[in-house]
Amino acid sequence: MGCSCSRFSIISLWGTYIRHTFAAAGLSSRAIDIDDETTIHFWGPKSPDPTNPKPPLVLLHGFGPDAHWQWHPQVAFFAREFALYIPNLVFFGDSTTKSAERSEMFQAVSVGKLMEKLGVKRYYVVGTSYGGYVAYHMAAMWPESVEKVVIASSAVNWKQRDNEEFLAMRAKVESRDGLLLPETAAQLRGLLATMIHRGSHGYMPDFLLNDVIQNMYSKNRKMKIELLDGLHVGKHNTVHISPLRQDVFLIWGEHDQLFLMEKATELKELLGEKTKLEVIKNTGHAPQIEKPAQFNKIVYKLLLGSFSPPPEIKPNQTKPNKRFFPTQSLTMAFGFSCFSIISLWGAYLRYSFSAAGLSAQTIDIDDDETTIHYWGPKSPDPTNPKPPLVLLHGFGPDAHWQWNQQVAFFAREFALYIPNLVFFGDSTTKSLERSEMFQAVSVGKLMEKLGVKRYYVVGTSYGGYVAYHMAAMWPERVEKVVIASSAVNTKRRDNEEFMEKRAKVENGEELLLPQTEAQLRALLALAGYRGLNYMPGFLLNDIVRFKSLRCDLDRVSRDPLALDVFLVWGEHDQLFLLEKATELKGLLGKKTKLEVIKNTGHAPQIENPAQFNKIVYKLLCRQWSIYGDGAGEVFFDPMGIIDLRVLSSSIAVAWLVLLLFGGGGFDLLLVGVNGEFDYGDALTKSIIFLEAQRSGKLPANHRPSWRGDSALQDGKLANVDLVGGYYDAGDNVKYGLPMAFTVTTLSWGAIAYQSELKSTGELENVRAAIRWGTDYLLKASSKHNRLYVQVGDPEKDHQCWMRPENMKTPRSVLQIDQSNPGTEIAAETSAAMAASSIVFRRFDQPYAHQLLNKAKLVIYHYIQYFHSDLFHLLWILPCQHRVDRFDTILLTKDELMWAATWLYIASRKATYLNYIEEESISATVAEFSWDLKYAGAQILLSKVSLSLSLSLSLSLSLSLSHALSHEMQLYWEGHKSLETYKHQADSFICSVLPDSPYHQVTCGNKRFDSAQVMAFAKQQMDYLLGKNPRDRSYMVGFGQNPPKQAHHRGASVPKLSATNIDAVNCPMSFVNWYNKNTPNPNELTGAIVGGPDRYDNFQDLRSESAMTEPTTYTNSLAIGVLAKLAATQTHPHTSSQ
Repeated sequence: MGCSCSRFSIISLWGTYIRHTFAAAGLSSRAIDIDDETTIHFWGPKSPDPTNPKPPLVLLHGFGPDAHWQWHPQVAFFAREFALYIPNLVFFGDSTTKSAERSEMFQAVSVGKLMEKLGVKRYYVVGTSYGGYVAYHMAAMWPESVEKVVIASSAVNWKQRDNEEFLAMRAKVESRDGLLLPETAAQLRGLLATMIHRGSHGYMPDFLLNDVIQNMYSKNRKMKIELLDGLHVGKHNTVHISPLRQDVFLIWGEHDQLFLMEKATELKELLGEKTKLEVIKNTGHAPQIEKPAQFNKIVYKLLLGSFSPPPEIKPNQTKPNKRFFPTQSLTMAFGFSCFSIISLWGAYLRYSFSAAGLSAQTIDIDDDETTIHYWGPKSPDPTNPKPPLVLLHGFGPDAHWQWNQQVAFFAREFALYIPNLVFFGDSTTKSLERSEMFQAVSVGKLMEKLGVKRYYVVGTSYGGYVAYHMAAMWPERVEKVVIASSAVNTKRRDNEEFMEKRAKVENGEELLLPQTEAQLRALLALAGYRGLNYMPGFLLNDIVRFKSLRCDLDRVSRDPLALDVFLVWGEHDQLFLLEKATELKGLLGKKTKLEVIKNTGHAPQIENPAQFNKIVYKLLCRQWSIYGDGAGEVFFDPMGIIDLRVLSSSIAVAWLVLLLFGGGGFDLLLVGVNGEFDYGDALTKSIIFLEAQRSGKLPANHRPSWRGDSALQDGKLANVDLVGGYYDAGDNVKYGLPMAFTVTTLSWGAIAYQSELKSTGELENVRAAIRWGTDYLLKASSKHNRLYVQVGDPEKDHQCWMRPENMKTPRSVLQIDQSNPGTEIAAETSAAMAASSIVFRRFDQPYAHQLLNKAKLVIYHYIQYFHSDLFHLLWILPCQHRVDRFDTILLTKDELMWAATWLYIASRKATYLNYIEEESISATVAEFSWDLKYAGAQILLSKVSLSLSLSLSLSLSLSLSHALSHEMQLYWEGHKSLETYKHQADSFICSVLPDSPYHQVTCGNKRFDSAQVMAFAKQQMDYLLGKNPRDRSYMVGFGQNPPKQAHHRGASVPKLSATNIDAVNCPMSFVNWYNKNTPNPNELTGAIVGGPDRYDNFQDLRSESAMTEPTTYTNSLAIGVLAKLAATQTHPHTSSQ
C-alpha cells in the first residue's frame, strides 16, 4: 500500500539505510568531547581487531550534507583494508563548539585533537572540497601524524577574484550562501547543476528536492554561514601555499565547474614535486559520488601503492546472495536519471529481512532444472529451536515486498522460510510446467533439501493455491495451513463475472501484470480497500518498471484437507468476494475455520498487518488459548505453556482476572492463599523499584540510597518546568505515554485494592508513587493547548551509558499541539489524571479536583480540536521522527474508550457515557498493555454495568502476549436489542453478580470457581517469583537466584566522584560499565525484568535488554496482584531468600 503519512520522508528513510550500511561495514556512531568547548561526532571502528591491524584512514567531507551522506559510496569498499574514521566537521551533524573560531584551520585542529583522543598516532587523510582545505592544514600542522594526504576537488589556492568570477560567470548568483546552503527547490536545482556533470535534476519533483533541503541543509544553517564567512581561502588575491612534506595526491573531476581544472594544475605546482594529480573523466565536483568505483580505486592505489580487486566467485561455489548497494540509484537524488524510490524502498525491505535474522539464499532443488531463491534463518540456534513457518506470496511483486509487514513479528517465534515462487525474484526453471501444483512441488522440494521435516504454511492469494496443494500432497509434513485471500474454489464463471463486472477488463494479464500507470492504478483500486489514487504517476511508473512477469493458472481441486485449515479474508475483497470464503470453508471440511478482517481488501496482511499477524499467530499456536472452543480440551496449566519473555503479559492477565472477580466492591475472591512466597515482601520491593525510577529532586524519605537528584533542568529549553516524573525503563528519557499508563494502573490498583494495600502497610507508599507521577503530568499540561510528551533525546541517550545523576546528553523537549497532534498520549494522560483523582478524592479534595479538571481539559483540547487518527493511515514504511517512540499502535480508539471510561467513573457525567455507548469502537483483542487498552476498559465497564444496571454489552478477550490466550465473553442482560451480542461468544458470565449463588465463571464447557481463578492468578505471580523450570526469581533482590545484571543505567554505573564526573565519556561508558560481565554495583530492588523466552532460556546479561530490562508499567500492574495475594496469604513465608 502507499504511504499516507504526512511525515513520510524518502530522504530520511534513505539516511536510515545509509547509517545501516555504515554499521554493516563495522563502524559505530560516537561523540567525543575533545576539549571543554568542542564535541566531535564521528563514525569509527566498533571493535578493532588487534590480530589484524589496519592502517587508519580519515575521510573529511565537503560543505553540504553530513559525513554519512557524502562518503557512503566509499565505506564498504575502504572498510575492508582500512580502519575508517569519518568525522562530522564542526556544525555538521552533531559536532558543535562553544568557541567563536570558524576557520578551516580550527576544523583541522578539531579533527587532530579527535585522533589524539582516540590514541591514533599515524593515519592517512582524504578530504573532498571543504574537507580538502581541512586535510591540507592537518598535513601542514602534523606532518608526523599524517602519513599521506589526498585532496579531492579542493582548490586550496582559491583567490578572491576566483570567487567573484565563479559567482558571476558560472553560478550566476549574488551570494554563495544561497548556492551552498539552498532553502528552496530552485536553489537546490542550481547547486546540483553546478556540482554534477550529468544529471536530471531538472526533472526531479519539488517535493523530493524540498525533502533533501529539510534533511540535509536545514540544520545549523546560521552557524554554517558563519563557517563560510570564517574561511581564509578566497579572501585575498594572493595565496601562501607551502609545499607539504608528505606524499600529496590531487583528484579532480574533469568538468568541475566550481574549481576548474586549471586550479588543479596550479595547485600541483604550488605543492611541490611530491604531488600527483589524477583526473576522473566525465565527472564534475563530486567524483566520489558520480564515479565512486573509479574514485575508490584511485585512492586505494595512491595510498597503498597497488590495487587488488576482491576475489572472484568460482563457478562451482554456492550462488551468492545478491546484496544491493544502491550507490548509484541513491546518489541520483542529486540529479541522476536512474534514481528509483522503489529500488530504494526494496533495499530497505531487504535490510529489514536481514535484521530479523534472515539471509537470502539460492538452491538448486533438482537436476539443474529448477532453482529456488528464498529467505531463511542465517544460523539456527540448536539450543532454542523454533517451529518452521513457510510464507508463500501472492501474484505480483517478489516475496520481500509482500511479507515485509510480517517478518519482524513472526521471526521472534518461528524459523521463517520465505521463498520466491518460480519466476518470481531469482527463482527459475527450465521445466515447461507452469501450474500451482508445480509451485507446490518446488517449495516442498526446497524444504526437503533444507532438511525441514514438519512446518506450518501460510499462503496469500496465488500463494494460497500453492499452500492448499502442499497441504494436500504432504499432510505428514504440513502441520497446519493458513490460506489468506485465496479462493481455491474459484470457477470459470467467477472469473468471467469478476473481469466483466468488477475489474472491467478483457483479460487478466493487463490487470495482474500492469504495464502502465493506469493499469496499476486499477489494480490497486481493486486490491486495496482504501484506494491509492492519490499516488503520483512517476511513482506508479517506477513500480511498473520494477516488476513484470508472466505465469499461467490451471484449474484447482477442492478436496477437504486432513489437517487444521484456517482461512483469513479481507471483508471488502473485490477479487475473491467474501461469499467465496464461506463456500470454501464448507468445501474444506469441519476442521476449517474462517477469520474475517474488517475494513480490508485483498491484501489484509498489508492493509492491517497487526491484526493479520495476531490472527495467524493465534491460529497456528493454539496453546495461546487457555480455553478451547467449547468442545475440545481446555488448557489450564500455565506452567507448561507460558511464554514469559515479556513477564508483564503474565502480570496483566493476573491483574485483569482478579479485577474482574474481585475488588471494587464485588470481592468474590476471599480464598486463602498458601504462602510459598512472601508476597508482602515482594509488594514492598515492587514499590521501591518505582522510587528508584524517580527523576528530579528526591524527597528525604527516598529508600534507594544509591539514587540522587537528577535532571533538575528538565524543560528549561522550552521555558517550562518539567522536573520530576519517572524514567520508564533502563534509559534516561522521560516518555509521556508509558509514564501516564503507569500512573493509571497504579491508581486502578489503589482504588480496587485499597483495603489490601492498607492491611499490608503500603497504601501511603502507593499514593506517594501516584502523586510523583501526577505532579509531573500537571506540569506537562500546564501550558494552554499544549502537552509536553517527552524529555530527552532517545538517540543521544542510547549512545551513552550513564547514571541520570551524571548524564550530559541533551534534554530536548517534545510536545503535541495543534500542529503536532497525538491522540493516544493525550487520551492516556487524561485517563491517568481522571483515575488518580479518585484516589485523592477522600483526603485531598482540592488536588483531586485539579486533576479531574485537567483531565477534562486535556481530552477536550487534544481530541475535540486536534484529534488525528495518525495510525488509521496505511504506512508502507515507518515514519521517521515520531512524536513519541511509544506512539506506535495502529489505532487510537482504545485510548479514547479507555479515557472516556475513566472520565465517566471519576465524574459520572453522561457526556462520557454517551460517547462510550454511541461513538466508541470496541474490539476483541489479544493483549492488555501500555499501547492496547480495550481489555482494561471492558473490565472497568463490566463493573459499571453491574453496579448501575447499565445496558452495556461487552466482549472481552484477554491473552498473554506470545503465549497465553484467555478468552472469555462477558455479557450483561440489558435491552433486548443487545441480545444478539450473546451469539458472538462461546459462553457468558453472570456469576459476578453480587447475589449470585454460584461464584463461578463459565468458559465453553468448563466452569471455574473462585479458588481456581485465584489459583490461576497466583500461578502467574509465582512463576516470576521463582516457581518456574529455572527455579529462579525474575524480581531483583527477591527469592532464589534473582537477576544481577538488570539492563539499567543507574543500577549498573557506580556513584562517581567529582573528578570522575568531569571525565564522563559516552563512548567509554559502554566499555567501563555496560560491557562488564559483573553484577550491578547498585541493587535495583524490586525490578521485574523482561524474563525468559518461550523455552525458558534466560541470560542474566546487561546486553540482553529484552530479558533484563525492567519497566515501571510492569511493576505498576504487579502491585495490585501482590497486594491481593499478600492480604489473603494464610501462611506467610518467613524469608524472601
